[in-house]
Amino acid sequence: MNAESTREALDVASLAGDILLASGAEIFRVEETIDRIARAYGVDSSDAFVLSSGIFLTAESGKKQEFARVRHIPLSAARLDKVTAVNQLSREIEEGLHMPKEAKAWLLDIQRMPDKPRWHQVLASGVGSACFCFLFGGDVVEKGAVLYTIDSSDVVSGVEKAELNLGQAQRSYDDAVDAQYIRTDIAGTVASFKVRVF
Repeated sequence: MNAESTREALDVASLAGDILLASGAEIFRVEETIDRIARAYGVDSSDAFVLSSGIFLTAESGKKQEFARVRHIPLSAARLDKVTAVNQLSREIEEGLHMPKEAKAWLLDIQRMPDKPRWHQVLASGVGSACFCFLFGGDVVEKGAVLYTIDSSDVVSGVEKAELNLGQAQRSYDDAVDAQYIRTDIAGTVASFKVRVF
């Protein structure tokens, strides 16, 4: 395999990894997909190291390094539709159905897939919240129903603790202010005094 075809194959593998990681795929899935695509295109010497926000990809033949790429992937929302599409494409690449240029075009289309409309997200959140409410024994709330009662003894003890803390802080402040002045225990006239500076 020549250097140009190796570069094309690893460009496709790298782009697939970028899309997967940016879409919330697991790290092992990203590494596996990059490796699967590289091997499908005949690149056996590639190494992918994936972190939660970056991909390091290298390939070599013999002692010569043919490809190296480091990519920072900013965190974003999970897009399982993109993860599914890239996984399907990687399986098709393994079956030999797509050449690198064609696969790259498919990946760019996947990358440009539009977000779900906002109302889909709100509806899904509402349905999910309702399901969890049901699972945890939630109930329908009527207008004017009391949702939570504050125990007044907790409030009173909290206020008392706050007053004690305030009193202690005031005494500490008064002691600190009083320590600024030199005082004597007896009355009389000062004829002389000595000052030592530390």
